[in-house]
Amino acid sequence: MSHTEQALEADRTAFAPLETGAEAAASPRLTTFLIRGQSEPGMLPRLLELFALRSVVPTRLEASAEVGTLAVRITVPCLGRNEIEHLRLRMAGQVSVETVCIEGAGD
Repeated sequence: MSHTEQALEADRTAFAPLETGAEAAASPRLTTFLIRGQSEPGMLPRLLELFALRSVVPTRLEASAEVGTLAVRITVPCLGRNEIEHLRLRMAGQVSVETVCIEGAGD
């Protein structure tokens, strides 16, 4: 397992879902973006702006900074696969972003 894959697995563990069982089943379809990048002040607003431009309000946002690295988890409802991929590419294209992974699926 590469260093990046280990870091992403650590993020998934650190950001374990709070919902369990029936709560998760009752939730609408959600997509979660796991982003890792350089810890800099403008990274979070730039990521959130991508959703604001589409009138999408995240249902959950988590961020954790450690020694120059920022791990961000953004969960949003009801996005189609094309829009999810477009957002992933836009995030990955930002200077401070190193990796973007997606959990959940769209239409």
